[in-house]
Amino acid sequence: MSKLGRYSANRLKIEEFNAYATATLAKTIEVADCGTVFAMTAAGNDAYEGATITLPTIAAAGAGWWARFVLVNDIAADGSDNNNILIQDASGDSSTMVVHLPADAAVDGAGEPAGASVTFVEGAAEAGDEAEFVCTGTRWLCHVRCATVGGVTVQT
Repeated sequence: MSKLGRYSANRLKIEEFNAYATATLAKTIEVADCGTVFAMTAAGNDAYEGATITLPTIAAAGAGWWARFVLVNDIAADGSDNNNILIQDASGDSSTMVVHLPADAAVDGAGEPAGASVTFVEGAAEAGDEAEFVCTGTRWLCHVRCATVGGVTVQT
């Protein structure tokens, strides 16, 4: 039995992007990005701000589409601008996220049934914090893992 080609059977697609690449990064995730792990490097200085990331529409993504967003570094608070990284649903898909935050984050909306966006928060989000989005075909399911209460929040 040959093992040829099996080395990549569970290989993930990784895309790195830097929130400090422009003054405020705006990125729209494409349907073709299904199955991608986005490694996000946050801004942390006065020259640049955070990022706004927009998911594809639910209709375009379809059932089974998924992506994961992982923070590569802490989001430092620099005091003069907003370094948050916001991940939002597409225009027209508002409040379609069911977001699960860690159990100790109840004040931040654990189990929120009608979220519209998830934010990695400046001064609180840490390297390794992540949010995974899965499309059911009618809404987004989002599972968040974060080290600190308030590191990742949900907005309705």
